[in-house]
Amino acid sequence: MKMKLYFLLPLLFITNFSIYAQDTTKIKKSDSEECGFSGGGVLFDEDYLMDWFIKDVNKDRDYTGGFALTFSGKFIESGRINILQKGVDYLFGLKKIHDERKPHNNHSLKLSQTVFSPQGKNLNITYPIYDDRPYASIATFSTSTTSIDSGKTKALTTEFAIGAFGWNWGEVSQAYIHSLKRECDTCRPYDPVGWDNQISNGGEFVFQYNVSSKNLLCTGLFAYGRQVSKFKLFDVFVSRDLYLGHYTAVGASITGRVGVIRSNWGLFSSSPFGADAEALGKLNQGKRNFELYLFSTLRPKLIAYNAALQGLTQTSVHVFNSSQINHFAVQFEGGIGLTCFHVMSVNLVYAHRTPEFKGPKGLSHDWLGIYLVFHSPFY
Repeated sequence: MKMKLYFLLPLLFITNFSIYAQDTTKIKKSDSEECGFSGGGVLFDEDYLMDWFIKDVNKDRDYTGGFALTFSGKFIESGRINILQKGVDYLFGLKKIHDERKPHNNHSLKLSQTVFSPQGKNLNITYPIYDDRPYASIATFSTSTTSIDSGKTKALTTEFAIGAFGWNWGEVSQAYIHSLKRECDTCRPYDPVGWDNQISNGGEFVFQYNVSSKNLLCTGLFAYGRQVSKFKLFDVFVSRDLYLGHYTAVGASITGRVGVIRSNWGLFSSSPFGADAEALGKLNQGKRNFELYLFSTLRPKLIAYNAALQGLTQTSVHVFNSSQINHFAVQFEGGIGLTCFHVMSVNLVYAHRTPEFKGPKGLSHDWLGIYLVFHSPFY
C-alpha cells in the first residue's frame, strides 16, 4: 500500500478580507541578517516514521534514513570554517555575488550521514543482491552560504561538502534503529548483514558542490480595512539547482507556503538533506514570534551520475551501470512548520520519490523527516 499524501495550497475565501501583494522592499533589514551564533538543529529522516500514520506502510527500502547536526551564524565565516567553500565559490564566480549582497548573508555548517539499503525482507542475506540497490552510506561535513539581494526577491545558496563513502556507521545506525523496532529475534526488521557489500567498503573520499538560485514569485499579507498583518499569509518561490560531485545533476523546484509566516523565504528548505546530495537546509531565521504554516515542494531532476548507485573509483562488489538507473526523477515534499516560544522551530515533512533505478525492485519510496531547530535567544 503506497501513501499518496499531496499537500495542496488551500484556496482562501475569507469574508471581508483582502489579500494584497507585498512590497518586498519594505521587509526589515534584520529579517535577513544574522548574529555570531544564530542557532543549531537536529535533522532526522527515517522511513519507519511512516508507521506513525499508516501501520506497516513502510517497506524499509532505498533511502533508509539520515541524521544531521547543523549550526548557523557569522562564526562560520569569521572562524574561516568555510574557507574551502569560499574557494570553490571563487572558482565558479559566485563569491562575488555573495560579497556584493553583504550584510544579507547567512552561513551554516552541517555534519550528516545518509544511509541506503536493499528491501527490508532481504537484509538478512549476506551475499550481494544484484537486482536491488546496493548498500551505501555517506558521511559528510559541509558549509553553505545563502545571500539575499537588496530587493529581497532573489537568493543564492552555495554549499561545499567533503566526506566519505563506505564507513561502517551506516551498518551501526541501521542495526540500532531496527533493534528498537523489532518485537522478537526472528521478526522484521532484520539486522542488516550485507554491509560488507556496500559501495566503497572501507572508505573512499568524496566531495560535493551544490548551487541553488531562488526567485520569489509572489508573497502576500492579510489586510482588513487599514490594518495590515505583521506576518505573511503566503509565499511562492522557485529554484534552479546544480549538483556536482558524487551526485551530479541539474534540477528545479517550486515551493509554496501558506499560513502564519514570519521566517525568510530565501532561507527555507523543505528537504534539508532528504536526498544524498541535498544539503541546502537552512534555519528559519529572522523575526520569530509564532509561526504555523503548510508547505509543499515539487522537485524534478535530470541525473547524470549517482555514486550511491554507480559507485566510485574503488572497486565495489555490486554497482549499477548508467543504463540501469533512471536519469529523470521527481521528488515531492510536503508538511507543516511550527515556530513557538521564540527559540524553537519544528518541521514535519513527508517525502515521496520516484524510482531511482530500473527493474522490478526499482520502486518509489516514502519517508518522514523531523527537523528540530533551536534559535539563539539573542538573535
